Amino acid sequence: SVIIAHLSNPQTSKKEPVWVNLMNHFRQERCLDGVGNLQDLYMFLTRVALPNAIITNRRLLHELYMARRILPRNVRFRYDRWTLTYTPLTSLPLRPQPSHAVRPVMRSAPTPNGANFLQWLYEPLNTPPAHRPCPDQLLHRRTPLDGFLIEDEFIVRRVEPEALYQRTATVLSLFWWIECMSSDLRRYEATGWVGIGSELR
Repeated sequence: SVIIAHLSNPQTSKKEPVWVNLMNHFRQERCLDGVGNLQDLYMFLTRVALPNAIITNRRLLHELYMARRILPRNVRFRYDRWTLTYTPLTSLPLRPQPSHAVRPVMRSAPTPNGANFLQWLYEPLNTPPAHRPCPDQLLHRRTPLDGFLIEDEFIVRRVEPEALYQRTATVLSLFWWIECMSSDLRRYEATGWVGIGSELR
């Protein structure tokens, strides 16, 4: 689908897609199991796409702080600078029971455990011996995005479809934002981090 194409190869130099419009596909009658597919997309985003985007961003931050160890942590391209408020799933309109059973979102593997990923985020990175201990700048900061990573799939599948459409669009925007931050970091990396000090916020 178009959404998967954006996730697998985000063209961050172009304008961010209007995610809500792209998700109209799930509302169409010809879309078999539209709600179930939307739920699967949401779980894929929060357990696979977002974590992978965070890992990429964190790797680039690692390269930055290995090269500029005394640079403050408030570089604006950090994945953990997302500041929008997190709304718990239980605050959304819910159905009494899930519309679909909990199921893997990938054919070849179980759905990744979000709690394990979040635990990994809070652990110091294993930096090279010459750069130990891990610089404080690389430590994860608690942010609203943490909540998206550990949501209960049982509750996700109880969320009313219209609310899940809107929430999925929010997570897609979060994914796109992190990819844009990583794209900016790559540009600085290509120049040996020249000028990165101007990006402190």
